[in-house]
Amino acid sequence: METKRDIRKQMLCARDRLTDREWETYSDRITEQVVSHPLFVQAKEIWCYVSIGKEVCTEQILVSAWRAGKRTAVPKVTGKREMKFYYIESLNDLETGAFGILEPKEEKKGADCCLEKSDLLMLVPGVSFDPAGRRIGYGGGFYDTYLQKMEGCHTFGLAFEVQMADQIPAEAHDIRMEYVMTEKRCWKC
Repeated sequence: METKRDIRKQMLCARDRLTDREWETYSDRITEQVVSHPLFVQAKEIWCYVSIGKEVCTEQILVSAWRAGKRTAVPKVTGKREMKFYYIESLNDLETGAFGILEPKEEKKGADCCLEKSDLLMLVPGVSFDPAGRRIGYGGGFYDTYLQKMEGCHTFGLAFEVQMADQIPAEAHDIRMEYVMTEKRCWKC
């Protein structure tokens, strides 16, 4: 089996080879799957990454959540391997933060509250996923660390079909996704 490092390198190259048109079309298809999924429709809160580069674009997912009256939160890096989610009400609530990623402005209210986790849907980025819901991120450990304290929330891993691996090596701290969505499929993991 390939190492996580090998898979990460291969999948980043595959994703980066997508044309702008493919990236936009595939992101739109994934958005349609996400916003029509019963867990999205039923969720009271959507916690979602803000896409960067050729990640699956999340802008329309956020807009759909606001239009549906859902509380929406996005992450902010707060330390080594640490992040917190903050509520935002529009894309204007974001500013450039760590790693050049758009993050909530300082004055936004933290979302790390006593929410009933079954009412929460978290959309998770990844460099690669497999059909069992295993994930490879960028190697910083931010989501693995955060998801350990979010047991019970629903999770969707978002990626393009070219980022899917047959099998990803698992480690004890890895948290599996409940669903993985690509432009072609939705896996229940």
